[in-house]
Amino acid sequence: MLLCVCSVDVASSMAEWHRHVQVDHIPHAVVVDLSNDEATLSQYPVWLAANCHIVSANLHVASMPVTWHRQVAAVQSLHKVTVDSNASLGMSVPVLSTIQNLLLTGDSVERVESSWSSLFNALVAKLQGTAELAGAAVDSVLSQYAGLSPQDMLEDLTGLRSAKKTLLAPHPFAGLMGEQCALAFYTSRHQPHPLVICGSSFASEARYYFYF
Repeated sequence: MLLCVCSVDVASSMAEWHRHVQVDHIPHAVVVDLSNDEATLSQYPVWLAANCHIVSANLHVASMPVTWHRQVAAVQSLHKVTVDSNASLGMSVPVLSTIQNLLLTGDSVERVESSWSSLFNALVAKLQGTAELAGAAVDSVLSQYAGLSPQDMLEDLTGLRSAKKTLLAPHPFAGLMGEQCALAFYTSRHQPHPLVICGSSFASEARYYFYF
């Protein structure tokens, strides 16, 4: 895995990039895009054509033109690779490292419950002050979803977007503050009480690096 705290000019070093992610001892090459950079999306067809799977937390995916989505879908189908663009849910809690630690210590995850909606969390935070509901809603939509499609907002409000990543719980998480999101892991060891991790909501600046 290649991690770099500085910006990486992928376009100018594509050959080196491919050599890094495609090695003989790893059967499936995966590119994880946490950049949230619209320019990076132009590389998706190139990565897919090089037989790389893509896990994306790039919110600009939803606002890309239809021609781009059709191109990506065509390359996916041709090379039988996958683009998972739903990796931006619950970014501010350590999802992957928690699951990895559970599995490496011999545990098994049986069920995951979640509670997060970036728009609802932002609205609750606004309304805790003196903001009017209508004004809070407009401000939250503009700040949270600038550049995204209406369909993306609808999926968040209806819970469909969260359902793509986890099994939604039939009950709210008690004790969470307005801008918090949480995950409850029911494993073979953590029964009947789950292992719960919580943190700042999707609106937090910590949303990307905490994903690991």
